[in-house]
Amino acid sequence: MRQILALITAAVACTALATQAGAAPKPALRLVSTTPLVVAGTGFKAGTKVRVTADVDSVRARTVRVGKGGGFTVRFADDFVFDRCGVPIVIEARISGNLRALLKRPQPACPLPGRAEA
Repeated sequence: MRQILALITAAVACTALATQAGAAPKPALRLVSTTPLVVAGTGFKAGTKVRVTADVDSVRARTVRVGKGGGFTVRFADDFVFDRCGVPIVIEARISGNLRALLKRPQPACPLPGRAEA
């Protein structure tokens, strides 16, 4: 009886691991650099066109094709400068108009102008 229970437990564990291993990764965005603004995407379907939109004071968009490994890197113009104490960064990745990944980088707590940091 113990052997049967051990075999059933092992079979359930193997099935759970196989299901997790076969699951496709969820699309995600990562901020690589702020000067210039560079964004990397992972977990996308290879060969798909992705429209990446960055909102930092103004909105800019670029369309890229996802590589074989499901990732991409997009670089925005050098004049698209990020001010650490300015507005937050919001970056979206859309496929056929549908939101697939969202990255929001909140504005950090910056000292008020004219005041020294403690």
